[in-house]
Amino acid sequence: MKKKSPYSFKELSPGMQDAVRKGVYCPHCGQYAKAYCRPMGSQIAKFLIRLLRAHKLYGDDRFFTSRELYPKDNKSATDGVLARHWGLIEVADATNSMGAPAGSYKLTDKGRRFVQGVEFIESHAIIYNNELLRLDGSKLIEIRDAIGKKGNYDELMREV
Repeated sequence: MKKKSPYSFKELSPGMQDAVRKGVYCPHCGQYAKAYCRPMGSQIAKFLIRLLRAHKLYGDDRFFTSRELYPKDNKSATDGVLARHWGLIEVADATNSMGAPAGSYKLTDKGRRFVQGVEFIESHAIIYNNELLRLDGSKLIEIRDAIGKKGNYDELMREV
């Protein structure tokens, strides 16, 4: 398993920031450091649809764990947490006031609008060390674009 770099992007020198954009081994800690361009893809979109379904069944204020959303296949939810970089979900941490387990999720208003097909978002997030550097706004997409050919939005939403 790759270890996370101990340095945030802002702590890096300008030269190291440039190198991280391409990928480099850190001369201080030896870890491979790279800023990744992550697309808003079908797995994230499907995760958001499952989350909307859970909110409709159990309430809007509740946080849901991956195991609740994917009771048979928890691995399917691993990309879902990336939706936080677009501001589409809120992730509970250990100090949340709702008493939700750390690492559980709920849709934001923006996330709900995106799932309902009325919100456009940036197609890609540039992420380093699990930290959002920026959203790439050169192309705005809606949820059908994110799902692409890996699913049918209308069929996925039928159960919502």
